[in-house]
Amino acid sequence: MFIYRVKKGYKLGTYSRKILNIVINESEDIINRINELYRIENSMGIIHGDFYLYNLLKSQNSIIPIDFGLCTKGFYYQDLASICNEQCDSVLRKCFLEAYQESMGVDISNRYLSALQGYLTLFFLAGNYHNPDDYSWVETLLY
Repeated sequence: MFIYRVKKGYKLGTYSRKILNIVINESEDIINRINELYRIENSMGIIHGDFYLYNLLKSQNSIIPIDFGLCTKGFYYQDLASICNEQCDSVLRKCFLEAYQESMGVDISNRYLSALQGYLTLFFLAGNYHNPDDYSWVETLLY
């Protein structure tokens, strides 16, 4: 599905040849890494499903998630990937990942985090192939 829609976007002029090639070359690896998560114990559970900065409120000493309308069973990395795909600075991203790791008592593997970031980016591209906005920023996320 991803490759088909991104090819359509390329034909429409939405995506560059570079983005198309990245999607073609990286899709299989991203899907394979995600499939590995199914074999890792405790990699799935109830996730927020829409975990972005705009769904987090800051109180005096904590961050409170809001808007649980898309909660579902999924990979914990999916919520982390959502935050990491945001256009926030690297310091904020690092602090968030460290706090998440500490509160959940888990080690975060960049192998799976980057795979879910790639997946969310592919999902976004597949859904927006008809939109003429500039998506050159995607090239930085798919490496």
